[in-house]
Amino acid sequence: MEVIYLIFTIIVFIICTMIQYCTSSSFRVKPLLISYDFDNTLKNQYTLETINPVLQQMIADKNKGYRIIICTSRFKQYTDEIRGFLKRNGLGDVPIYATNHKPKSPVLQKYANSGYQVIHYDDQEPVMDEILTNIPDAICYKVLYKEVNPTVVRYDK
Repeated sequence: MEVIYLIFTIIVFIICTMIQYCTSSSFRVKPLLISYDFDNTLKNQYTLETINPVLQQMIADKNKGYRIIICTSRFKQYTDEIRGFLKRNGLGDVPIYATNHKPKSPVLQKYANSGYQVIHYDDQEPVMDEILTNIPDAICYKVLYKEVNPTVVRYDK
């Protein structure tokens, strides 16, 4: 009987430990904020062609219910083209943040501070370096837009 009580006590202890771990903040899944650059990420600024793999990923992410934004280095007065592009692709309600050629991390940091896991797509390594320096748990993907078939690869600093 004592052996059964001991086994029961151990099982209860393990279950309680698992419950504590599963409800701790380190285990909780964060909501996703997925940020996309525009120039040479969603649209090739030289050929003016849409970079379809990234656009399709953006549409899929939005359909999954993730929070999607555009974070561009453009000046605010030059975002009409972006808004038109988004509307033509059924993404007219996506917010646009124009940083006026300043770092993107302050925009993304606000989301990280609100509990979001930040993911950012861009073609510029210095931009992604700056984001990863200021938001260490951010995830960045580099868009290889110059390829015959543009692709996306995970970027690590």
